[in-house]
Amino acid sequence: MLTLLLLMLFQTLAQSPRSPQTKPSDPGIIATDQRITPAGVQSAFEGRVSGVRFGSNARQLWVAVPGVMYRLDLGRDRVAATAKFDGRPGVHGVAIDPVTGRVLVSSVGRLPSDIQRTPGAPRAKAVSQVLFYNGAANGTLAVHHGTRALGSDMIGAPAVARTSAKGPRLAVVPLPANDALAVLNAETGALIDTIALGVLPVSAVLSDDGRTAWVSLFGGPKPASGDRAALQCCDPMAERVRVDARGIAERGSVVRVDLESRTVAATIEVGLHPSGLAYDRRRALLYVANGNSDDVSVVDTRTDRVISTLVMAPFQQRVPGLAPTAVAVSPNGGRLYVALGGVNAVAVYDVQQSAPRLLGMIPTGWYPSSLDVSGDGRALAVGTLLGVGSGTGETVGMRGRYVHAVRGSVNVVDVSSDAPLAAWTTSVAQNNRLALTQGPDAPSVAPRAGVAPRAVPERPGEPSPIQHVVFIIRENRTYDQVLGDLDRGAGDPKLVMYGRGVTPNAHALSEQFVTLDHFFASGGNSADGHQWLTQANETDYPMWPLYDGRSYPSEGVDPLAYSSGGFIWEAARAKGR
Repeated sequence: MLTLLLLMLFQTLAQSPRSPQTKPSDPGIIATDQRITPAGVQSAFEGRVSGVRFGSNARQLWVAVPGVMYRLDLGRDRVAATAKFDGRPGVHGVAIDPVTGRVLVSSVGRLPSDIQRTPGAPRAKAVSQVLFYNGAANGTLAVHHGTRALGSDMIGAPAVARTSAKGPRLAVVPLPANDALAVLNAETGALIDTIALGVLPVSAVLSDDGRTAWVSLFGGPKPASGDRAALQCCDPMAERVRVDARGIAERGSVVRVDLESRTVAATIEVGLHPSGLAYDRRRALLYVANGNSDDVSVVDTRTDRVISTLVMAPFQQRVPGLAPTAVAVSPNGGRLYVALGGVNAVAVYDVQQSAPRLLGMIPTGWYPSSLDVSGDGRALAVGTLLGVGSGTGETVGMRGRYVHAVRGSVNVVDVSSDAPLAAWTTSVAQNNRLALTQGPDAPSVAPRAGVAPRAVPERPGEPSPIQHVVFIIRENRTYDQVLGDLDRGAGDPKLVMYGRGVTPNAHALSEQFVTLDHFFASGGNSADGHQWLTQANETDYPMWPLYDGRSYPSEGVDPLAYSSGGFIWEAARAKGR
C-alpha cells in the first residue's frame, strides 16, 4: 500500500517545475492597496509559500510550495534541486531532522482514502502525509521514505527529536482537520500512534529527548458541558468551539503532550488563534504567535505558565489585524522575529533582558507566514503566502488577471547588523499608511478640535457631514464588469459585461450618491471576503486557509473566522448609532 501510494504521489510529470523569479516582470496586484517593498533578496514562486528552512548552512534554503519542494543555493543564486509531490504542503510544513539532515515536508494530496473524517463524512477528499527527503550527491532530491496516509485535508508543522529516551527516535506532526497529533518513527516514517487533542492543532516543537511535545491549538480545548459554544459553518467537518459573549472564538492554548504515556499533561491558555511556535532551548522558553490578539505569549516550559506577553503595538493607531503568524528565535536566544501577516513585516525584538524591546521592523512580501534564522544567526528567511501579488492565470477557458493566480515569495535578509532597521521600519509605516509610535518625526493622529467637517475626515474621530450610510453587499463582479461604462471614475468600457442596460439601479445609485472606483478589499473568495465586509479585517483562519477540511466560512457565521476587533454593527452601537 505504501509503495503504491508513493508511486502515485511522485509520478514524474512532463514539465519541470518553474524556477522562482528574482525580478518578476509582472508587478502583480496587491488587493489590500498596501505597498510592498520587501527587504533582502526576493524569489517569487507559483502558489503560496508554506514553509522555509535553512539547511546545513546559510547558503542552503528549502522552500515548499504547492506540488514542488525547492532547494535553493543562495551563494550561487540558483535552484540546486527540485522534487515534485502531489498536492500542497502543510502549514509551516518544512522541518530538518537534526540527526540525519533529512528534510521533512508535510503535504496534502487529493487521493482516495478510507480515512475516517471526524465528526462528519465517512470518506476524505484529501489525505495528508510526511515525506522525508535526502539530498543526493548529484544534486537531485530523493524520497528516503514517506508515511502512510495520516489524516484528512490539512496537516501542520512537523518536528523531530534529537535523541531518544527509549525506543525509536520520534517525529510528530499536527493533524488540524482531525484534531490530533501523529507520532512517527523518525528513521522509518512509520506511524506509531495518534493522540487526540483540542480544536485545530497547527504547530509542534519537541524536547531534545523526544519525551515531550508542545502543540499550539488554534481554538483551544474542545467545549465541555456548560461552556458557551457555537458550531462552525458550512461543512460536514464543522465542530463546536468555545466562544465569548460576542460569539468570537475564545482564547487558544498550548498543550504539553507526554509522548511516553501518549497523554496531554498540561494545558496553557495563551492568546487568540495561536499558530507558530519557536523554542529557545537554552532558556526553556516557548514563543507563541497569537494571530487574532496581536501578541506573542512567552511560556516557561519548566513551569507550564505564561510569564509575559509581547503586545504588537509599533504604530500610534491601535487597530486589530497585525496578525502574528510565525515566530523564530536567533541561535543565541537574543533576538525574536515575529511575522506580522497583516502589515507585511517582521518585527524584531531584543529578548535578552527581562523586558523585551522592539528594535524595529523589516518589510516583506504580502502576508508573511513562515520564518527561519540561519545557524550563524546572520540571515533571516521569510516565506509569504501571497508574495508579489496576483498575476495572470486561467479560469473558465480565459486567460488574464486572476485573483487566484497566487505568487508567494521568499525574502532572505541580512540581519547581521541593526543599521538598516530604522529605514526599514519607516518603510513599513509608509507602506501601511500608519504612524510610528517612536521618533521625533512621528506625526500625531489624534483628532483635532474645531476642524471643519469633511465627507472623509482627515483623522479618525473628526467630524463628517454624512448622516446615514446604506451598505449594499453584492459579490462576484468587478467594478469594470458593471460600472465600466459609467461617465465618471476610472472605468474600462472594454471590460463591461453587465452595463447600464442590465444594471440600471446600480448605475443610478452610483450617479446619485457616491462612486468608489478604486476601493480595494483583501477578500479573494467568499470565505474571506464576507468576513472582511463585516469586520474590515481578515484573520489568519481564512488567509492560510486553515479552514480546509473543517469548515467553509462563507456565510459569516464561523467563530474561528471572526476578528477580535468585532463587527461593523458593534462599532456603530459603541458610537450610539
